[in-house]
Amino acid sequence: MAHWRFMLMKVIEYFRDSRLASKICCLLLLGPIMHACKGTDEWHEKADVFKLVVSSDALMNPSEEDIYPRMKDIGLFSLDWSGKRTEVFDNQKAVYNGRKWYLENGREVWLGTDSMNVYTYSPFVPGLESDTWLPVRTGDVDYMYGRHLVFQYGFINRYQPVAYVNMVHSMAFIKMDLRPIREQLGKISRIAIRNTDINRPVYETAELNLLNGEIRYGAKRLAGFECVMHPSGDMAYLYAVPCKDSSFNIEIVVNGKLYTMAVRSMALEGAKMQNFWLDFDVKQMKLFLRDITIQPWDDRGEIEL
Repeated sequence: MAHWRFMLMKVIEYFRDSRLASKICCLLLLGPIMHACKGTDEWHEKADVFKLVVSSDALMNPSEEDIYPRMKDIGLFSLDWSGKRTEVFDNQKAVYNGRKWYLENGREVWLGTDSMNVYTYSPFVPGLESDTWLPVRTGDVDYMYGRHLVFQYGFINRYQPVAYVNMVHSMAFIKMDLRPIREQLGKISRIAIRNTDINRPVYETAELNLLNGEIRYGAKRLAGFECVMHPSGDMAYLYAVPCKDSSFNIEIVVNGKLYTMAVRSMALEGAKMQNFWLDFDVKQMKLFLRDITIQPWDDRGEIEL
């Protein structure tokens, strides 16, 4: 430091009458102080702490703010750069506060130079027995799985501390338009799907592989499933275990009377919306299916549920 002061004084002496010399002196003297202050601010930004951004295929770009409307929590598992499981995240719960995702209980994970990846699922299940297979069932739960987009953003480490997780729907989303029936018959009090062929059922239970989306089916049963009614009465929906072939009846109760319609040999596609456009023949007093359309699962449309 003494050496630098000596050199500085020599420069001042040489440029004694120059305004430039004064400016140079100020910069040289204040530079180290400004750098020290800046370093303190950067430390408080916690640049090396693990961060999480969650999106889905249809809803948003992962570089934007987190706005997924329905997911409240997810579970995380971690992998090293080679794909082997690590203990950094072992069914770690992350929660959404309406604006950002945080690890439960305010946990912070400081990252080093070792690279890792993460895979996720939703909704979170405490005490999940497997780090690969998630139990799922037909009903009112939208099971999803996802993984950090490593090919787009690179591995996670102190230089790239953000996990950009893209969530994928695993279930078949059955959506029924009930408006023609409600307009002709009145308020619908109940709607359900009931299996009719044990060799081609809508599966009640299954297991979802969190790494690749594979489905491992449970037992075949002649089960029935209550659909979720929208408050308006215009629509009902069900999240079903996907399958290649199923046969079932649609049962609707209006004013205490049961109406039934058969659906034969239909595939229920995972990550797709199967739209059933139902109608009612007043002369014959029976339900009929006007159309079935299958489309990619649009999360923006799902907000209306």
